[in-house]
Order: sequence, then C-alpha cells, then structure tokens
Amino acid sequence: MNSHIELPGELKTTSMPKLKIADQKVIILNRPRAMDWLFPAFFMLLFSIMIMNGKLLLTNTDDSDYIILFFALTIFLMVKVFSLNRVCIDFEKKLISIKNYNPLVNLGRRLFQMPLAISFKEIDKIFTDQNWFSGQLIRFYVILETNALYKFRIAIFSKQQESIMFVEYLKNKIR
Repeated sequence: MNSHIELPGELKTTSMPKLKIADQKVIILNRPRAMDWLFPAFFMLLFSIMIMNGKLLLTNTDDSDYIILFFALTIFLMVKVFSLNRVCIDFEKKLISIKNYNPLVNLGRRLFQMPLAISFKEIDKIFTDQNWFSGQLIRFYVILETNALYKFRIAIFSKQQESIMFVEYLKNKIR
C-alpha cells in the first residue's frame, strides 16, 4: 500500500463496500446485499408457482398481459438491484471514474450525457445520506455531487461511522 493514500484503520477492515488501494488509486466495489435480492426473487418465485399450478395459462390471451407485466416488473427490479457503482478514485490523475455493474445504466448515462469520469475540480460536495427500509435504517450512502448538479452514489456502508469517516477522508484528499 502506498502511504500517501493510506486509508484510516477502521476503513481497512470494512466488509461493505470493499475498498482496495493500488497505484495511487482507491477502488470502491459495491455489491448487492441480500435485502436487494429478496423482493425480486420472491416475485419471480411467486409467478413461477402460479404458472406451474395452472393459475396462469399461457394459451389464454388475458394471461399474456400478466406475462408482459411480470417481465416489465422483473426488468425494473433487476435494474434497481444491479444499479450499483464501481468507483475508481485516481489521486494521480485527480479523476473519479464511475461505472455501473448494469450495462443498461451505463447506456442511459451515455444517452443523457452524464459524466463517467469526474475531475476533482468539478466536485461541489461529498456527503453521507441514509436509506430506510421497513422502518429500519440499513444503509449509509456516500454521495458525490458535481457542479453540473449530478449526484452519484459512490459507496454504500452499513455503519454510519464508517460512511462519515470515508467522507472526511475524501474531503481531505480531494481538496
């Protein structure tokens, strides 16, 4: 590890997200959590059981509406599940590259001309935000806001202390 971009001790051992240091770069690897997969998996299982029990007959024209709805909802849910970013913060080039695990999201970003690489000079704000699920706080996001008013979720932590520490670390290194 390079001492110039050394992570604070608590961030070295975090399991979510994976933080790696290599050649003046910090690489952030977010991955889907079990809660992200729960609803789409349940939805697909329920629909499959309905087809197998004959509740939805594929020959009936009314059932084709359900199939189209099922596939549209499944695609929507899968896009949501795989909408996690892979982020590379390059301190040598002073650049943050943001790609997504989902190629559809990357295509949408290109179509809407959203930046895939952001210079340190274009960053207005780095902050932490919270996400609630069923009344329980389960995630802390680190969000990057650019001067073009784009917001990018660059890291997802399970502990608030780790997210705040990472935001402070980035603010000190980028400014």
